Amino acid sequence: MNKPYYISDSDWQLVNKICNLNAQEPYLIAGIGWHETNWNTNPNSPKDYHLGYGYYPNSPILAESKGLENQLKGAHNMILKNFNFPVTLKSVTDFAVNHWKSSVPTAWALDVFNIFTNLTKEQFMDPNTFIQPNFQYKEFFCQNIEPPKELYPNILRCAVELQKVRNIIKLPIIISSGWRTVAHNAAVGGVSNSRHLTGLAVDSHAVNMDIRVYLTYLVRYTNFDGFCIGNASKLLIHADFPPAFWVDIYSEGV
Repeated sequence: MNKPYYISDSDWQLVNKICNLNAQEPYLIAGIGWHETNWNTNPNSPKDYHLGYGYYPNSPILAESKGLENQLKGAHNMILKNFNFPVTLKSVTDFAVNHWKSSVPTAWALDVFNIFTNLTKEQFMDPNTFIQPNFQYKEFFCQNIEPPKELYPNILRCAVELQKVRNIIKLPIIISSGWRTVAHNAAVGGVSNSRHLTGLAVDSHAVNMDIRVYLTYLVRYTNFDGFCIGNASKLLIHADFPPAFWVDIYSEGV
């Protein structure tokens, strides 16, 4: 993913490292950090105060919060526990009201969401770009058609979850269907409200792995909410957010 212009290379590497470990959206962290302290470019921001939590002499904040890495870990723990993905204005506002507890949560959320949205729009990339270590952006395209840019956070969310399993099994994962156009979804018999239409579903299988074993890994190690096992002629797993029904067999059209 492209680095926001206002973050140093070393800071961005750290943000991505912690985001990958926690399967979170680095541009959300970048948006929060820019809103809180202009990522430490604000002359009024004390040293080691990059994100919103920091430490400086005589600060009420504990010394354990000093430094960007500690701040990122603290923020990620809060986000992992309390943020309701995907990133929408409502989810950011709910997070601000209930957990971040800023003094003006609605204004805070609107600004953070606008920064996040601009970052996701500005960074759009070549289809060959790897949006996760083992997954290229184009793997989620529909018949070589790029998804609408506003759906990128949803597609990234699917890629992050698949990468968790890829890291464990060390086998290639083949994506047979990611985002779909309305026309293609209808052509394959997809339901009218398919999660594929919003980039919140992916059909895939792992090379040289029994499909039910692959399903077990997806259920155990990812945050997908719904799963379906593919039919006999197209052995694959459909996984989506949020929730789908559980069935043993489904046709390609889900």
